Amino acid sequence: MKYQSLNEIFENLDEDVTDPLQLAKDFDCKVVERELPNHIQGFTEPTSQYIFINRDLNEMFKKFVIAHELVHALLDSSSSYLLENERVSTLKTEARANKGALFLLLRNYYYVLNIDGLNICNFMNFYHIPEKYFYFFNECLINLKTLKKK
Repeated sequence: MKYQSLNEIFENLDEDVTDPLQLAKDFDCKVVERELPNHIQGFTEPTSQYIFINRDLNEMFKKFVIAHELVHALLDSSSSYLLENERVSTLKTEARANKGALFLLLRNYYYVLNIDGLNICNFMNFYHIPEKYFYFFNECLINLKTLKKK
């Protein structure tokens, strides 16, 4: 199933499902943990709907990588790699996947974990998200507030 935008994905989310692994299953994507080179955190093969993640990653950070790759699987038509040593990418597809991943984890943080009030540093530490992703938060928070009002 392919979508045209992040908003289209967000509108189709089951309110009760916020875990990235469960979301991947709900969207018929298969997540496979593999031994990968250290510089590759994960990648997607959109034609087969497979998401491969580096099995050596921290368990909480794996949620971010799954969410990031899920966005690629739902929106992109070619394979995508999330590299550990990349700088914040200016490519639209990577920026979109980063925003989508953060949004999905913010939903999990708020709704499932019932954490009231957002301290971005605590959120990033909870999921072991590197600082380079900090700059994607504003748009994610706006999307989250918009969905909460509905």
